[in-house]
Amino acid sequence: MTYKPTVTVIIPAYNEELSIRACLESLNNQDYRGNFEIVVIDNASSDATASIAKSFSANVIYEAQRGYNFAIKRGFDEASGEIIACTDADSSVPKDWLTKLVKHFENPDVVGCGGVFRFADGPLWLRIIGEFGRCNYHIAGANMAVRKSAYRKTGGFSSDVNQGADVDLDRRLRKIGTVVIDRKITTATSSRRFQAAFFETIFRYYVNDLCLLTAGKPLFHSFKDYRLDSLDSVKSTFSRTAISALLILFFFGWIIQNPTSHLLENSMFNGSAIKSVALTFEDGPGEQTDTILKILQSRNAHATFFLTGKNARVYPEIVRKIDQSGHEIGNHTYSHPFEPMIDNLSQQIYEIQETDRIIEKITGKHTFLFRPPQGWQNPWSLHACDETGMTVVLWSIDSKDWQNPSPQLMLRKILDDLKPGSIILLHDHLENRNGQRVDNTIAMLPILLDSLQNRGYQSVTISELKSENDQFSLVEPIKKISPLKKPLPPT
Repeated sequence: MTYKPTVTVIIPAYNEELSIRACLESLNNQDYRGNFEIVVIDNASSDATASIAKSFSANVIYEAQRGYNFAIKRGFDEASGEIIACTDADSSVPKDWLTKLVKHFENPDVVGCGGVFRFADGPLWLRIIGEFGRCNYHIAGANMAVRKSAYRKTGGFSSDVNQGADVDLDRRLRKIGTVVIDRKITTATSSRRFQAAFFETIFRYYVNDLCLLTAGKPLFHSFKDYRLDSLDSVKSTFSRTAISALLILFFFGWIIQNPTSHLLENSMFNGSAIKSVALTFEDGPGEQTDTILKILQSRNAHATFFLTGKNARVYPEIVRKIDQSGHEIGNHTYSHPFEPMIDNLSQQIYEIQETDRIIEKITGKHTFLFRPPQGWQNPWSLHACDETGMTVVLWSIDSKDWQNPSPQLMLRKILDDLKPGSIILLHDHLENRNGQRVDNTIAMLPILLDSLQNRGYQSVTISELKSENDQFSLVEPIKKISPLKKPLPPT
């Protein structure tokens, strides 16, 4: 039997007479085969919003207390459907919007689902920038649905969180179940807020979301109301707010994407440089890992191998050999997802826990060092590491062997940037590279080890590097890892 729960669609609205008609038309054209109702929360409007909504046979509920938080909370509390969907009055949804949203709730573990958005108006440059809306990492009020039972279990929307109410709800939903972000579900929304105050809007959204995700509290409470008929009279202000917004965006992007924002670079002891470096290999184990192990053994060098769970499952003997040869094993997720997974905390925890379980089964040891694929780091991945007792380890020198340079170029790159305490990124296997081998890395490795020795350097593991330096606290106490709810499917 096809899953067709009853759905209530909530539309918070304040003075939306110029926009709400298109929104309601798109909802009346839905192809959803189940029963659904449209509820408009008239948030003390002084225009024709309510009468237009009634002309579309929508159920109109009046909420006198002004504020998005009061309107959205009132709507969700009044909803009668098993699934509560939500969009904005200035947005239009595709014909199959409800069908696609509800489809995800066939999985009983799913408690919330959201899509992404694009700008339907504004200048071309702004609509192009709006494509970044497809990178949304949380359920958003313009395009979302939740299971009513789960919504009530979280306590619902908080009256204390106005700007960022959807982020706050997403954060609490993920603690009780799975939240899905389906980037194929796209709504068209107005860019009016960005047209009116571009830098201020970006600044407030990013900073507020970051505060909610890290501290659990918003920095800003309210936000200005911009309407289509007032844009001509509103001027964007390139002031301190604009400069601050650019700095915040630059810093946030640098933290997420730049692996040089690492935890450990220089190792110092008693004020003197200790000539030790850490070679780190990732993506394996693979067919060529054993060759690398033999080279390391021939030079009495130690390294740290960040392994993926699915490859460890295929090559258990290699994993055992890495451990027995005195090398260190770190966690590199189960499936090595190419995307940064900023939208699914539970999946990140899954990836880490399953890999640890596989490695422990083979070696009898837990992993406690974690390297995210592509070096992505953000508040959500750090939260996943905190939940699983992992410490993030990135690098200070990228050999670029994943680009398949010549051994000579690779060697020059490493030696030019070399200094005491360097963490060097290498690969013993290349995941997501269509069978590309690491022949050049293997050809370069003996020369690198000889060069390190000639310069007085020793190749050690990450933990050995840390133990030589009391100034850095790289290795944290291991937390107890909770049992898996279910294993990942075999790959």
